[in-house]
Amino acid sequence: MAVAAAAVVLALAAALTPTAWYDALPRQPELPPLPVSGVLLLRILLFAEAIVLGAVAVVGWRMRRLPDASRYGGRSNWEEEHDLAHREDRE
Repeated sequence: MAVAAAAVVLALAAALTPTAWYDALPRQPELPPLPVSGVLLLRILLFAEAIVLGAVAVVGWRMRRLPDASRYGGRSNWEEEHDLAHREDRE
């Protein structure tokens, strides 16, 4: 439910993002005109993220905990033997 709500919020943010402030920014005359405005790129990215979150919400994907046998247990013996920070403690 929260993922679907986030997708809706992102879609609304993309649709309602104002463009007048960006168009009013002064441009340097020696630079060529921009092929795409920054606000349009922001809108495209917000819509793309809304689509991805909406797909995740529809599929119902959830995080699953890895089995204990598949998880990394910490530092290996090799790392402890070759750790220079604590070498003096062992000698």
